[in-house]
Amino acid sequence: MKKPRFKNWQLFATLTLLGQTIGGAIGPTIVLADEITHPQTVTVHSDQSHLYSVEGTFSDGRTLSEVTVLHYAIYNGEKQDIFCIEPGVPIYNEFTPGYEKNPLPDMSEKAKLVSVLWKNAGTDIDTQMVAQKMIWQEVNGYTLHSMKHPDGSAVNIAAIEAKINQAIADYQKKPSFHNSTVKTVLGQSTTVTDTNNLNLSEFDEVVENTANIDYRVNGNQLVITPNTN
Repeated sequence: MKKPRFKNWQLFATLTLLGQTIGGAIGPTIVLADEITHPQTVTVHSDQSHLYSVEGTFSDGRTLSEVTVLHYAIYNGEKQDIFCIEPGVPIYNEFTPGYEKNPLPDMSEKAKLVSVLWKNAGTDIDTQMVAQKMIWQEVNGYTLHSMKHPDGSAVNIAAIEAKINQAIADYQKKPSFHNSTVKTVLGQSTTVTDTNNLNLSEFDEVVENTANIDYRVNGNQLVITPNTN
């Protein structure tokens, strides 16, 4: 089999970084939603120690006022935060078995991102409740007008929602060299710098590398080396 010939031993590399997975040594680990293993059914646990009063309107004009709580499930030996997708449907017991497995893959991209990135905005109960509000709005067209703590004080929905939206925007940022073309020399390394100052080490999934180019990340720089293979 003949080896390919390269005129002047030069290649062009198109740089695209996709498939970002967020994680870190500090704080919660976030993974892509479709990488999470979900059992067929779970028992839903409700946190009755934190009751929030909410008032809102559906897109068809119906109103709904209720007291809601945080929900979670325990499987694989771990407590997992979960979100309600049917506002107004009561859960009567603190422990309710038989709920179907995760419906998230069929939902909007915004709902998926909120469900995994809300913790980047804060791990407190208020932030989780506002994330619930955002998922209701995405999935059901249910817009909350107010959310109150058990003592009657209001949750600052707008401020917390802005933080969650910023976490999503940060996640969706791409390096400054995204989809750019770089001239390289066979066997020699070329360094490209991300002027957007993203953490390139968080981009840990290779979507495509048809030219079989070696690469490594060094801070906000990507070092690429074309080889003869």
